[in-house]
Amino acid sequence: MAYNPSSSLEMVLSTVRCYRDLTRIRRDSLDVLNSFTALRPISSPPPPQTNMGTGQTPLLTFNGTIPIVYQGNRYNIPLRIWVPDSY
Repeated sequence: MAYNPSSSLEMVLSTVRCYRDLTRIRRDSLDVLNSFTALRPISSPPPPQTNMGTGQTPLLTFNGTIPIVYQGNRYNIPLRIWVPDSY
């Protein structure tokens, strides 16, 4: 079965309930997932010692790699992006 960014995102958003503007979250998240196909949406607690969320409330997180080219070589850089609850 092929990966479907929209259904994966909906599964995560059904478990993450801290965002006020779900229309914006969906639109912007799908833009990210369609632009960087190696990223996957997950839910995870905010990183420690940040103001990204309240306690251990799970946040929408993008986890995976993004490609970059440096001096003619392609690298896949590991990346985790937390979307703050105030987004």
